[in-house]
Amino acid sequence: MPDSATGTGFRDIIRNWMLTAIREWRRRKLTASLQSLNDRQLQDMGVYRDDIRRLVDQFDDRELGIVPVVAGRRDASQAGGNFPNTA
Repeated sequence: MPDSATGTGFRDIIRNWMLTAIREWRRRKLTASLQSLNDRQLQDMGVYRDDIRRLVDQFDDRELGIVPVVAGRRDASQAGGNFPNTA
């Protein structure tokens, strides 16, 4: 078997392993973020705490890439970023 064919197969195995590891890391991260919300916040989204793991397991890679909004985070107008002051 040529070295290039073996190398390509090995690279594919490593790539698939890395993608799986990243996907599982994102699942754990999103699950932890949702678990950190209080019951009222979950209820507002229509999610029950017992359903979080099942719900996250159904997400695809695009959905796993979402960034949850963190409670207490300042919005752009308070952050003093590169936004014009409209006051």
